[in-house]
Amino acid sequence: MEGVLHGLDDTGIHSFKQGSRWTEVPLSDTVIEHLLLLYFCWEYPIFSGLSKPHFARDFNAGQGANCSSLLVNGILAVGCLFSDQVEARMDPEDSDSAGMHCYLEAERLLSLCRGEQSVTVVQGMCLMSNWNASRGDYRKARYYAGQAIRTAVEMGLHQESDFSDLPDDTREVRYTAFWGAFMLDQAWSLVTGCLPHISQDGVLVPEPTTFDIGKSMEWVPYTGDQIAKMPDLRQPSDMRAVYKSLCELSTIIHSTLYVTYAGAGSVHSRDVLDLYTRMLGWYSSLPKVLRLGENSTPSVLLIHMYYHFSIILTFYPLMSLPFLDLNISALDVCKDAADAIIALVRSYESLHGLRRTPCFLPYIIFASGIAHLRAAKPKINPIDTLIQSAQEVAVLQLISMCHRSSRLACRVLLSRALHTSAPSGGHNGDSKADVQPLWQPFARTMTWQATDSKSRDPSIEGLARMHV
Repeated sequence: MEGVLHGLDDTGIHSFKQGSRWTEVPLSDTVIEHLLLLYFCWEYPIFSGLSKPHFARDFNAGQGANCSSLLVNGILAVGCLFSDQVEARMDPEDSDSAGMHCYLEAERLLSLCRGEQSVTVVQGMCLMSNWNASRGDYRKARYYAGQAIRTAVEMGLHQESDFSDLPDDTREVRYTAFWGAFMLDQAWSLVTGCLPHISQDGVLVPEPTTFDIGKSMEWVPYTGDQIAKMPDLRQPSDMRAVYKSLCELSTIIHSTLYVTYAGAGSVHSRDVLDLYTRMLGWYSSLPKVLRLGENSTPSVLLIHMYYHFSIILTFYPLMSLPFLDLNISALDVCKDAADAIIALVRSYESLHGLRRTPCFLPYIIFASGIAHLRAAKPKINPIDTLIQSAQEVAVLQLISMCHRSSRLACRVLLSRALHTSAPSGGHNGDSKADVQPLWQPFARTMTWQATDSKSRDPSIEGLARMHV
């Protein structure tokens, strides 16, 4: 693996040289390296199909199967979200244009790749999905996530037998690309309330081990031209544990989606209780390096938040239903998960600030806000409802510089808290037409009407058909 590790500087961080040869966007090599470092510091490896060591090797070599102009522009687009430099914006005067020039170049390159099936195409589409998620364009985010997993399946990335004759290095990169697309597909299927793009028995490849390369490397916060050198700011990256745990949780979510949306019959409380037990088992078995208090890198904190987010989206529709175990209340489960998310966000804020946060965070906070609104019983106590929703609204406002979607989420939460329709106007150019396409499907996922609420062992008829 020495060749793969080539390009590490004395801080243990990959350096990226001569980046301008990979993009037509007029950015200097220095700015490109700055944007790549931001991406790998604050977003990676969340929902990533990218093997950083292999990418860095081929990026610096100027050639190779693990780097392409499409992939580089996708990374740059996301990296721009975390940068304060004017070069990160297509319009220097408009912060909402961050990454737009790189994203449009990625779209142009993808159009030239029509019909091409390669690992970097899959990886590039995952990044384009993440950028659109940050922007608040859920339709494009969902579309590119779907295209990524479809392409991965068409390439046979989900079948281990197809890799048997490949070198170990190439096989690991392909595993990583598949799992990145798979994780992203589960996230968007959970948000939009629909079946994933791969069947229940379709995942036949092991989790990648390529992240073992960086298991002893450190995570160091990077925000600008300098990399922090203070020892107390350094933490083990534990990248392998992060990625493996995300893969395992995504596999449970995959099963959850089929139980909920397959439509083969009714969903019983026993099924839900089994899912809850699996989720609790996953969380209790997290490796020590990912436990709260042991590690507080952005990706580790996001894993914990994503777990609680998945709990909310699984159990919110069941708040009025009893479980087989009468000591369990879906309402309490969701409220506890929402409380945990806010506590984790506050920890993130105290450790890292909220200027740079993963692209999926607005959706997690929005789910927390919806759960808190339900628990606050807005029709009975509207003042308490406004107070309860204020914490999510405050956080969403703080991360709005990074993610435009958070401003849309703010308005929807306030609208729901006040029981009024979203205003037709708003600052920063957002309009009612902007809000509805993004958040209505997500809010609809959170407001299913379940049947048979009095039964000891209820059957939730039609749960899989609530999305039209």
